[in-house]
Amino acid sequence: MRYAMTVVMLTVLLTVFGVRDGVKAAELPYDTIEDATGISIAEFETIVKNEIKIQNEGESTFVSEVDERHTKIKNYDLQNAYIEYDLANLIITKYKEKSNFQSLMDEDYSVKIPCEMEDGTPASLVLIPENGTLVFAELGLYNETPSDTITYDSLEKLISETTLEGQIEQIRFTYANMYHMQLVYIVTSETEYIMPRMSEAYDGIQSNHFYQVDEFFQQMNQVFDESAIEPNLNGAVPYRKHFSDLIPIGIALIGFLGAVVCIILLVRKKHMDKKVNMA
Repeated sequence: MRYAMTVVMLTVLLTVFGVRDGVKAAELPYDTIEDATGISIAEFETIVKNEIKIQNEGESTFVSEVDERHTKIKNYDLQNAYIEYDLANLIITKYKEKSNFQSLMDEDYSVKIPCEMEDGTPASLVLIPENGTLVFAELGLYNETPSDTITYDSLEKLISETTLEGQIEQIRFTYANMYHMQLVYIVTSETEYIMPRMSEAYDGIQSNHFYQVDEFFQQMNQVFDESAIEPNLNGAVPYRKHFSDLIPIGIALIGFLGAVVCIILLVRKKHMDKKVNMA
């Protein structure tokens, strides 16, 4: 009875202070914090708590867009911390060359810990490896509600609601910086899938939808034109132009030419009428 009461009290304390300690022992084959970083779970938890304390006590506090006051980290969720691998630039072009998604992954990675700020804004504390430990990189604030941000549970729910071929063997979170798009990469015993997550919708590409890898890059190539990238675009990938995009321009051009022809005919008619009157 005494032990049960102690457990209940600990649970209440953790809830009150807004901390979900412990890294999730997920059933699906994610890259674990321990395997990817070589840092023990206990050390990882200590690093995160210390970094959050430094951020909250430091001068570089964040200003809320909601009420223009300084805001700090209120809650953080270690159970949903995950490894995210950076992807190379020009992923469409490079995938065409190698037809291998794993070849697009850099060795660089970050560890992302979901957080909530005092004003309710969802955020992500980002740590990167340095000299055998993890150090602060940034605190990213999101526009989405907390329910829209990725968690192991939300991903597993999406997986349970679809039919994937074969048994899942590996799941990795990756990020395509040029597209501001998170790509969840899933390897099964039969094939490979990409589940994109982005704030902006594109024709033929849906967020939280599972695509076989080849299909995903075919869709991306229909939307984006990496061959048209110019230095002055600051890394942005231009949309691919389709015939349908030219239709409004063609209609406008035809209308303009029609107006010009009408003006010419009217001028000629006036000129002819003037000649007749003079005769």
